[in-house]
Amino acid sequence: MSFWVFLLMLFVAFFSQDPTVSGQMIASSAQKPTAEQCQRQCQGLYNFYKSFIKSAEILERFLGSCLQLCPPPTPDITTTLLSIITSTTARPTISASDCGISGSRDRVVGGVQAGECELPWVVEIVSPCVNCGGTIVDRRHIVTAAHCLTPSVTGCRVNASDITIRAGSSSLSMTTAYRVSNFTIDPRYNAETKDFDVAVLTLTQELTLSQCVRPICVPLQSDDPAKAEECLVAGWGKTSEQSVDRFHINELQKAKLPIVDLSACQNSYRNYKMTVNQYKLCAGNLTAGGVDSCQGDSGGPLMCYQNNRYFFYGIVSFGLGCAQPGYPGVYTRVNHPEISGFIKNSTQV
Repeated sequence: MSFWVFLLMLFVAFFSQDPTVSGQMIASSAQKPTAEQCQRQCQGLYNFYKSFIKSAEILERFLGSCLQLCPPPTPDITTTLLSIITSTTARPTISASDCGISGSRDRVVGGVQAGECELPWVVEIVSPCVNCGGTIVDRRHIVTAAHCLTPSVTGCRVNASDITIRAGSSSLSMTTAYRVSNFTIDPRYNAETKDFDVAVLTLTQELTLSQCVRPICVPLQSDDPAKAEECLVAGWGKTSEQSVDRFHINELQKAKLPIVDLSACQNSYRNYKMTVNQYKLCAGNLTAGGVDSCQGDSGGPLMCYQNNRYFFYGIVSFGLGCAQPGYPGVYTRVNHPEISGFIKNSTQV
């Protein structure tokens, strides 16, 4: 098949708004591509279409469906796509006890680009329905928000086989894709109040830990994020409320956020259905606004730096607008005993 005929077929498939067809053409046109080759093809086509297709939704559906057709990575992958391209030297492996150690930590004063491997537990969750952030807690499990996987919120049914986890680099286009075998949503999740907004995804295979793939530390129930040196939110989400590119900012963004007193946060949301209670944690500039989890992704982590490690305190849940003064971001509190209990039970293999 000539290149131009193949390209024409991709155009036809794409404008039929069936991104799976395009992905199947990629899979069938290559002679058993490796996971890395397939991911490069998908990303290359995404970049090509992005130059003249302005619908972020169509682009997301295409990339998500295309990546889902790629073969899973081999178990001994220890490098990201970037290192495969530039080097044949594998990164040293990391033990699970090295949780929460940043690859290249910088102090943050606002929403900025994260360094390569700086936050190696932050992942992107890609599905045909929605794209969310997630957090590596061990070799097989990713924690995210329940609303990212709930049909009443996403508008379509999310199946585990449709989900791709992208991990291993701060540049989204350089990440490695992993498959999901199943996920568990906290059965107590309430879509109106946003109570128990937590879910756990189980991967089909263990992650190979490295400088760029590492679990975050989970705090004790008695730990207080307000006593941390600093707290950050991070993700590949939009960078402002006005941003039209709501997905696929290629470089991981991070922002420093102060912890907000729970009673002050409750007062901010007193007239809304979403409740602020003991299962929640609030962070953001209560008076000035300007920095919020717009720099991150729904379902991504609120992480706080204590004792030379990052600890996983919150899951991005909801807010009013984006970085609006008077309305801090609200997070599911990971170290509440009922939340941490659900995560512990869901990660026991």
